[in-house]
Formats: sequence, structure tokens, C-alpha cells
Amino acid sequence: MRIADVQECQRKEQGGDAGGQTVEQSSGDLMDDREASARDALDRARAGLPQREITMQHWQHMESSALVELYAGAPARAVDIIDRQLPALRRAFLMRIYVVHVFTAYLRATAWLGALVDGAPDADRLRAAIVRACRGLDAHVTTQGVPQLIRAGLAVLAGELDAAAAGYRTAAASFDATDNMFTAEAARWRLGELLGGDEGRALIATATAALSAQGIARPDRVMTMLAPVPAQARRFAG
Repeated sequence: MRIADVQECQRKEQGGDAGGQTVEQSSGDLMDDREASARDALDRARAGLPQREITMQHWQHMESSALVELYAGAPARAVDIIDRQLPALRRAFLMRIYVVHVFTAYLRATAWLGALVDGAPDADRLRAAIVRACRGLDAHVTTQGVPQLIRAGLAVLAGELDAAAAGYRTAAASFDATDNMFTAEAARWRLGELLGGDEGRALIATATAALSAQGIARPDRVMTMLAPVPAQARRFAG
């Protein structure tokens, strides 16, 4: 799965629809660190969503809204957005579209991880849900990086730092192989935090430079959106 695949799927669905283009604008706003503008764009797009049927535009609006909350450091709100809208999307059979299924699983597991970092209650249930969300995603070469990245975050929270470092290394390599640069750099950044020292600082500097070169104004905030478990989150282990 590449973010580019998701974006292409969105563009094909929205065509010339102004509401869909406004949702896509919200992603650009986040890259420019304009959170308020991203929220305004999504508010405008909500008014233009089809009323009589659930479409890809509804899914696009859901995932964009959840990403804004993750960027803002509010994973519990991202979880709520997904939980409220996912049943209707399933009834519309949108989860049968592979790229939609995979990205939704990644987004949901990422939001749950962020909630665990924030000390969400019923942690055991959330961990089990994250494991279930990752099932089957490592069966296809284009999606193998997703469960590797998520499991590395779980390993940090469990205090299993060697396993976490190995997971981040593997995830970065998997994302590199599928040209998914943003998540590859996110995995390298989190690996650098775990390793520390010269090697760790070099990995973080490399990731920061790569993301900045893509026009991302705040790579640190993008980390909370793509890989929300910082190295210091191991204090929540157990």
C-alpha cells in the first residue's frame, strides 16, 4: 500500500467534484502545518457529501478527518471518528476495495496506538484489536510494512525494545521497496529515537531532511500521524 495509491483512488472517485477536491486540500494544509485550514476545508467538504448514498467521498472525508486529529495529537478523537462512520462504510461494501481496507486498517490501528500512548483505558482490549486489525496484511508484498510498523509500536509499549527496533528496520525496508516514502521515513525516525547516540541522531536527521524536501513543514507532527509511539512511550510498558 502506498499513500499515492490512496490518493489516486480518491482522485478517480471525486473526478471534478469540488467537495472531494476540498478534502484533498486538507492534506496539503497539514503538510504546510495549517491545521485550522485543514479543519475548515473538511467542514466545507462535509456539506457537499452525497446524502442518499454512502460513497468513496464519505470514506475519504473520514480518513482525512482522522488524520487531522492524529496530526493534532488527539488520537482518541480519531478513534471516535472512525468508529462512528465505519459501520455505514461497511454496509456500502467499500471495505471490499483492497486499498480502502488496508488504509483503514492502518489508520485505525495507528489511532488505537496513539490512544494507548495517551493512557487510554482498557489497554488489553485495544492491544487485541490492533493485533486483529493487522491480520492478513503481511500476506501481500505491498502491505507488509503496515503490520511491521504497527507491531513495532506495540513492542515499544510492551518494553520489548529489541523487537521494536527490528520491527522498525524491517518496516522501513518494506516501505522503501514499495516506494512509500512517508511511512519509511516515519519508521526510520522512530528507530532513531530507540537507538539514540550518533546512529539514532543520523537516522532522525535523514528522515527529517527527506520529509522536509517533500514540503512538510513539521516532520515531528507528521510522526504523530503516521507512527504515534515515541521511544519514551515505553514508560507505559505493562
